[in-house]
Amino acid sequence: SDGGFDADDPVSADEARRFLWQAAFGPRDADVQHIVANGYEAWLDEQHALAPTLMLTQYLTQSIQRGYGYGADSIWDDVCVEAPDQLRQRMAWALLQVLVMNDPQDSASADMTYYSSYIQQGLGNYRSLLGTVARSHQMGVFLTYINNQRANPQTGSVPDENFAREVLQLFSIGLWQLNHDGTRKLDARG
Repeated sequence: SDGGFDADDPVSADEARRFLWQAAFGPRDADVQHIVANGYEAWLDEQHALAPTLMLTQYLTQSIQRGYGYGADSIWDDVCVEAPDQLRQRMAWALLQVLVMNDPQDSASADMTYYSSYIQQGLGNYRSLLGTVARSHQMGVFLTYINNQRANPQTGSVPDENFAREVLQLFSIGLWQLNHDGTRKLDARG
C-alpha cells in the first residue's frame, strides 16, 4: 500500500503485474508467473541476458503480415509487443523520451537504424549512448549541426549553437548544478 517493496519478499501476481507495467510494455501471463515463482531479480537477470531485438528492415514485411500496418511506427509497435527482451525495449523507449527528436522525415530504414541504437545501448552506459545519438545522422539533421558553419568575423556570421545547447541543457547536465539528491545547488544567499 505504501508503494515500496523488498526485492527478496515473495511476490504476488498483482505486484508482478504492476512491476511489468513499469519494466516492460505490460504483463504477459508467463512473465507474471515467472516473477511470482522466481522473483524480480531472476526476471531482470534473464532480460539482461537476452539478445536485443532490433528494428530491422526485414521486420517491415513481418509487421505488415501481422496487421500492424506499414512504416517505422508500425514496426516499433510490433517489436514492442512481440519482442522477448521487454526490459530493453521499455528502456529504449524511455531514453527516447529524454533524448527527444522530432520526426526527421527520413526513410523508415534510417529511423529503424536510429532507434536500434537505443535498443542496443539502452541497458548500458548513458555517456556511450549520448555519444552514439549525438553522432547520428538523424540528430545531425534535428539539431542542425550538419553543414554548420564556423564563425566568420569578417561577415559577422556565428555558428548555429543549437546542438551544443540541446546536448548540455536537455540531454546531460541541465541548466543548474545539482546536489547528489537532485536539488539545485545554491550560493550563500540561497
